[in-house]
Amino acid sequence: VQRVKSASVTVEGSIVSSIGPGAMALVGIHEDDTKEDLEYCCKRLLACKLWENDSGAPWRHGLKQRGLEILCVSQFTVRLEIASGCSSVGR
Repeated sequence: VQRVKSASVTVEGSIVSSIGPGAMALVGIHEDDTKEDLEYCCKRLLACKLWENDSGAPWRHGLKQRGLEILCVSQFTVRLEIASGCSSVGR
């Protein structure tokens, strides 16, 4: 997950998706992942505290609180086993 001022995905020279201020996340989904796994990941992603609050205290506000956008980019080489919390890269 990376905070961004803007982000986009380009395929064969054409922008296929873009956002303004918000976050970009590389997302690895596997055929064994369940709907519950995906819902859990979405909730965690939306709840990430990446921005300061109005008083300037760091790491207090998330995407939803700020009304920001998120761009999820498929990255099949990165996958996390949610149950164990262990990376399965290279399996």
